[in-house]
Amino acid sequence: TALLDLQDNGGTKSAVKTLTNRKLEQINAKITDLESMRDVLQSLNKRCSGRGNVAGCPIIEALADNDDSQSITKTASKAS
Repeated sequence: TALLDLQDNGGTKSAVKTLTNRKLEQINAKITDLESMRDVLQSLNKRCSGRGNVAGCPIIEALADNDDSQSITKTASKAS
């Protein structure tokens, strides 16, 4: 990994800390996205009766509405 490369290439603690902070920011952004997706899916799941055919299923409708973006996170931003 890039962090271990610093050891072999005479890197500094400052460089290690910078890379670590950057990675933490990426991880936190992913966690935020996942939490938003979870919240939307939980909300849609509560609205779905779980009975009958797929027509009118709020989960399927939300996914179909977001098909262009291929992401349910847009639904998350609309829901909040």
